[in-house]
Amino acid sequence: MNQLISSLAKTSVLLFALANAQAASTPAQFAKQVETTLKKGSVEELLKLGEFQRVHPQALFFLIDLVPECSMLSTCTVSTTPYDKAAAAKDQASQAAQGFTFARPPQGLLKISMKALDGSSSGDTEMPFAMVGAELKILAGEYTAAKLAELRAKSQETLLAEFFAAGIYDSTTNERRTDWNKIATKLPANGGAAGAWLTQSVARTYQAAIKGDIAGVIAAGGRREAIIYAEKDFDGKVVPKALLQLKIRAQTVRNLMQVKVLGGYQYGDDVVLMIEGKTPNGWLVRGPTLLTADGKNWDRIGDGTINYPAAE
Repeated sequence: MNQLISSLAKTSVLLFALANAQAASTPAQFAKQVETTLKKGSVEELLKLGEFQRVHPQALFFLIDLVPECSMLSTCTVSTTPYDKAAAAKDQASQAAQGFTFARPPQGLLKISMKALDGSSSGDTEMPFAMVGAELKILAGEYTAAKLAELRAKSQETLLAEFFAAGIYDSTTNERRTDWNKIATKLPANGGAAGAWLTQSVARTYQAAIKGDIAGVIAAGGRREAIIYAEKDFDGKVVPKALLQLKIRAQTVRNLMQVKVLGGYQYGDDVVLMIEGKTPNGWLVRGPTLLTADGKNWDRIGDGTINYPAAE
């Protein structure tokens, strides 16, 4: 699953229409619209410019995260390059084997070149595009029908068994234990204290995130949020509030907006909860997630969930 998500992100499987009164009629105009949109620094505007229902939340985050990057951290320029059909055919074959494909053949590539304002780094990202109706759009990768059927057919019991079989790290022995089904204590249907914390944490984190409430996100989340959204970076420099808010908003597109706990298992300070949740773009999230005790709260440290769009 991680390999599939990585491949989805690398090929930028995001479809969005660019917002100007007139649609771009040439690749050069299209590239300029993308550049302008990214530099504006509005995640909300970018989200309104496309149809994201069939875009994997992780891939959606990959593009949305370019907003804080290009508006506050780097100088970004967008150009177009030819689409090498021969080289792309190999990539598409690999992608199809992992369960996704493009809705239509790409006609070109957008190249986003980024240079950090502090001179620390530079890099390029390429995204395929094609004419969709009367507009040029970045192409969306979609799960194949076979992959969707495979994911939807997996039961919670199957996902839990796969998660246990992969092993869960035991800090007391420094080894991965594959016998959780034998040693762990079964929790009630609501997941007990850990389940209550996760349900409240997801809801409160999402509500704080869409309001740009940095302190609220940190308070509702766990150790991860406290590190990512700290007021100072690892070098001790103060991080601008506007940048933290953009990063929070970008993360929101792949985080859960709501969750229901169906039960779980506990061994020591670690808990595996079975969940059903939903992301902001309507994707379903099912399966086991791993939490560990963090003082009075909990911290999510592992995941065996699967994601797919709700049935249409």
